[in-house]
Amino acid sequence: MGATVIATFFLVLLMSVGEARETLWFLVSYVLMLLSWTISQGTLGACAFLCIGATVHALKERTSSNSLYPVIDVTNENVLGIRVILGALFSLLTLPISGGSILVVNSAFTEDHRIPPTQDWIIVLLPFMFGFSTTLVLAIFNKIVGGVSAIFGISTEPTARSE
Repeated sequence: MGATVIATFFLVLLMSVGEARETLWFLVSYVLMLLSWTISQGTLGACAFLCIGATVHALKERTSSNSLYPVIDVTNENVLGIRVILGALFSLLTLPISGGSILVVNSAFTEDHRIPPTQDWIIVLLPFMFGFSTTLVLAIFNKIVGGVSAIFGISTEPTARSE
């Protein structure tokens, strides 16, 4: 969470430097901070998912009823590490959108203090959501693969063998 706050602060600070935006220093700093911000958002989302999973796991141990939520093994360090790494990697898929989300955050700190509309703030949450929900990312991938398969006439259904 600290990395997210620090990266957000430095990105807003970088966006306030007017004429220096065309220098190599600005470009390198902006890209590094944007990468840091996006990855930290995805990691934060994955950690939030793990906290919810640990809570559900603890509640399920206390009750004997079946839960609708999938329980992950929060005692296995490998599972936890892989989940956090996947959250960070999946958040990188939002990099083309992340640059625009920084402009939304920056507009809240400008001189006129105009609060952007709600739909703009959803863009800011995308890296967090991609880090939080691997199910969401995999569902999006499945839709993309299904669409490309349909375009090229590739059937995703298994074919029956004739004997």
